[in-house]
Amino acid sequence: MFLPIRSGLILGVLVAAWSLFNGYMGWYRHPSLSMAFVPGAIGLQVAVMVWSLALRRREDPFLRQVLHGMVLSAVASVLIFASSYLATSVLFPHYFQEMAELGRQRLAAQGLAPAEIEAQLATYRAMATSGRQAFAGVMGTVSTGMILSLLLGAVMRRKA
Repeated sequence: MFLPIRSGLILGVLVAAWSLFNGYMGWYRHPSLSMAFVPGAIGLQVAVMVWSLALRRREDPFLRQVLHGMVLSAVASVLIFASSYLATSVLFPHYFQEMAELGRQRLAAQGLAPAEIEAQLATYRAMATSGRQAFAGVMGTVSTGMILSLLLGAVMRRKA
């Protein structure tokens, strides 16, 4: 199988598994652990991209390395979209309500007035849908992939 596609499938499965692990562990409900998902997902993306790009660094010129990373990220983003949508709409159907309550607690701890808290939560609720959450995962994966592809492609070409 074409290496960037295979690597993208691997990344998509790893991030989906990380997401499900976070969900089943209930980490999204805990104020300090809820922020663990994004760094973990980025760490997985860095690891898979370094591995995948390193396999072809001697053969591929810079632009092909960048394209490799972008294809990898695009393929992964399809799986990430699907798993995120499934997680927030089927597996954890109360995810957005629980996140809103967590937000309410954080804002109250900061000393905000009830009206200010409700205004911020209304903004959150307008954006808190399975589709928007999943699309944010796609955008994060693709944008991180573009930046990493440029950086890793340049660094790996120097080492080749």
